[in-house]
Amino acid sequence: MERGDIKNYAEGCLRDNPSPCQAACPYGLDVRRLVEFVRAERWDRAGRFLRAEIKDAETVCAACPAPCRGACVSSDAPVDLKRIEQAVLDGDDAGRAAALAEAGRCTLCTCSACIDACVLIRYFRQNPKRIAADLGVTVLPVASKIKHVASRMIHSCNLCGLCTAVCPVGVDTCAAMAESRRIMKEGGNLPAAYHDFWMEDMAFSMSDEAYAVVRPEAADGAKAGAASLLFFPGCQLAASLPGAVSAAYAHILGRAPDAAMLLACCGVPADWACEEEALADVTAKLRADWEALGRPEVLFACTTCKKTFEKTLPEVRGQMLYEWLADSGRQDAAPTSHCETVIPVGAACSRPPNRDVGAGLAPPAGAAVFDPCASDAATQAAVRKLLGLAGQPLPDAPSCCGFGGHIYPANPGLLGEILRERKAAVDGALPSEAGTDAASAGGTALSADAPCVVTYCANCRDLFLSEGMDARHVLEVLFPPESGR
Repeated sequence: MERGDIKNYAEGCLRDNPSPCQAACPYGLDVRRLVEFVRAERWDRAGRFLRAEIKDAETVCAACPAPCRGACVSSDAPVDLKRIEQAVLDGDDAGRAAALAEAGRCTLCTCSACIDACVLIRYFRQNPKRIAADLGVTVLPVASKIKHVASRMIHSCNLCGLCTAVCPVGVDTCAAMAESRRIMKEGGNLPAAYHDFWMEDMAFSMSDEAYAVVRPEAADGAKAGAASLLFFPGCQLAASLPGAVSAAYAHILGRAPDAAMLLACCGVPADWACEEEALADVTAKLRADWEALGRPEVLFACTTCKKTFEKTLPEVRGQMLYEWLADSGRQDAAPTSHCETVIPVGAACSRPPNRDVGAGLAPPAGAAVFDPCASDAATQAAVRKLLGLAGQPLPDAPSCCGFGGHIYPANPGLLGEILRERKAAVDGALPSEAGTDAASAGGTALSADAPCVVTYCANCRDLFLSEGMDARHVLEVLFPPESGR
């Protein structure tokens, strides 16, 4: 999205606009009003309205090529407006029954999809058109000065893309928010306090104290050659669950003895903070080590890391670790003793590293999967397969836990609102007698028969735990520690 597009990005928004079918109709028929008459079964009133709108309505409607069908934005099949018109004009009982069904499918294009899905839009009592106006005033010159009316809203956005994913016409509020941040940064108006902590955290992850390329030693002491696979767990997962990361890498080594692991940050904190120079430095360092390893395929444990690599290192081939485990990575692996030596941990991994991951696994009773915002259908299905929860439905659009975009310093109240809404959604997916409170699951110990939420994002897990939910990372389930968390 370009700078000049911000104030106009929501022009295609259906809210408060004539419906697409009305715009496509040569007569400009007010379809919403006709459908409302039909839904109320006010057939005489509908007939009078239609004949008033279209002269010689019977002939015109019979001959009409129905351009409205091509304009319909229904997520299902296009609404058959011609059938509705014929029922209104003919008065046939069978036709009216079919017309009622079609009218019931019509959304009237009074769209609230992004408002219903996005906590931020509801929190600020906004809609895309009002957001576009406020962003324009905030980041574009107005009367030779800039008024920061939307600064807090801009920095309260998780940048997860949920609003765009659910929009039937693809209005991209997420891109508008991201571009607004960039413009504010360029003008020196992006508050450093919103991102300083995470920039320092990223700097530590890329420092000699934390950054590491891990390779198994060759039996003869020779220097290792090119790696066939590179495991990239992400900085937060390695920090929160070092034992699970070590166990996962041990299992990968059992299948691919020349696999390497890179302990680093993907650079997304710099991306969210619009620190382009810092992001370029991280990208250059990651690229150099990836090329030194022979440009191997990358196995990502974090969906945000994969999304960031796709943006900054598009030449890197990669897939999610969970897809690999659910397919080629699930076969029996050769034993390896690398499990406890990769990252120093206090608890050893109790699952033998050569075990067929997921085979015969009994998932925690009543477990509900929470899919992080950057996940796709293939990863979602793979995680359910590994957990033995293949029957659990995939989300229409995955939701952000609230971590994305580093919104906490700008709006801790909104983060709390997001977490409460996510907890309610997860609890609704569990059996009626279950809940995700850690107390109801016996504290923080991993109990195989306790209801819980399982996710595959370390930030989701950590935030949910901070809210008292019994949350587990999928690697905790696949590679459980001997003595709790």
